[in-house]
Amino acid sequence: MTVMELDRWRREGRAHFLLDVRQPSEYEEHRIEGATLIPLLELPSRITELPKDVPIVVQCKSGGRSAIAVGLLRLRGYHASNLSGGIRAWDRLKQVPPDK
Repeated sequence: MTVMELDRWRREGRAHFLLDVRQPSEYEEHRIEGATLIPLLELPSRITELPKDVPIVVQCKSGGRSAIAVGLLRLRGYHASNLSGGIRAWDRLKQVPPDK
């Protein structure tokens, strides 16, 4: 999923669950509003916390960790998409200064 698609979903009010799989320190420093943090290494043990009735958009810093998470989620029957480019791409779209 591109950041433009996610932005459109959010503007239209389309139901989705935004999952951030970065580390807590990254999340505390900067995040996309409305994202839920479950670090990638915790995801297998916390997967039942995720909804199965709405699409899950997974994001990290640039797309690597979230791609791994999407693979795991799809294997478990979740409708999951990777946010291409992660929060870096989101920031470019929203013209937010990057992390220091």
